[in-house]
Amino acid sequence: MNSQGSYRVTVTGSNGCVATSSAVKVIANGCTPPAAPTITVTGSTILISGQTATLTSSTAGGYLWSTGATTKSITVSAAGTYTVRAYSGGNCFSTSLPTIVYVVSARLAQSNADVMDAVEFAAYPNPAKDFLSFSFNATNEQSTELKMMDLSGRILESRIITSAIGETELILGLVNMQEAFIWLF
Repeated sequence: MNSQGSYRVTVTGSNGCVATSSAVKVIANGCTPPAAPTITVTGSTILISGQTATLTSSTAGGYLWSTGATTKSITVSAAGTYTVRAYSGGNCFSTSLPTIVYVVSARLAQSNADVMDAVEFAAYPNPAKDFLSFSFNATNEQSTELKMMDLSGRILESRIITSAIGETELILGLVNMQEAFIWLF
């Protein structure tokens, strides 16, 4: 390291768990970095395509976002890791903890032509806490498997569902599940 500022170490385990250390200030040439800013999210950090979230810095001025923006708030619609720097005199800065935004889609995965022919499919609410509802319109009666997987590919729930012609709805309780980002297949 050859620059003054506030630094953190982030470690990602093989199981996908992430831990970040507290900030350590490095002072050089009389520069004292400002307090590390925090990012406040308006909306969700888990978006469906077309949705946005607004990220706002806690600092009063002197912003530089990881996107290059220099405003107090930014509106994002793309998946990514976002940080903001706070500056003080002498080009001293501190960097926020990262905020990760995910963009997901609910879809029916079709591995062969015999899988349920669904015209519309929805999963809601987003984000979900106690329950997750699935609804779809099917053009025929058929059984298929619904799988919920986390980002590491671990199956959290798997069940056979039978559709009726027209709208079918399934409510899945999430109370006993660990908090996770979920893919539906």
